[in-house]
Amino acid sequence: MSAAARVLGPRLTELARFAGIQLRVANEHLSTRGFVKTALGTTVTGWWTPQYQTHVLQTDDSAFVEKMAMNWLMSGHGKSKFVGVVMNGWIEVGGKRHDALILRSRTADQSLRMMAYTPYYNESNKEEPWLPSSVEFPADQAVPPEHNKAALEVMLRSMLGKN
Repeated sequence: MSAAARVLGPRLTELARFAGIQLRVANEHLSTRGFVKTALGTTVTGWWTPQYQTHVLQTDDSAFVEKMAMNWLMSGHGKSKFVGVVMNGWIEVGGKRHDALILRSRTADQSLRMMAYTPYYNESNKEEPWLPSSVEFPADQAVPPEHNKAALEVMLRSMLGKN
């Protein structure tokens, strides 16, 4: 067990691993199909052998992508252990916009939720300084600040296929 996993505990570690798998699938989707008017929804079921199912969520109007994704995230998902969505968007840092994959993940009972931002670079912003990924937890969730760094470590290792 890694030091980060010891800090997070088992459920939060599993959620961060799930987030990393979501981002791995989202990066593949971004490079092969793009995110025009779409988001990716992912569920995982099963305790001993997890079964991941990814759904391409699509709308006719790009202004509704976030609403569509959040509605899907908050709807019931049967026997899913974890549920998450990834959208294409941007974050602003130091007055500059940076393209980013925006992730929202939760446990089925919604007792644990996390958000992550993973900047990526394309022709329009390839000269910008590199921004690291970040993880956040909602304010209403009692998660100590050191958990952000530990969750980020677990998520990035999982995204790279190194559970």
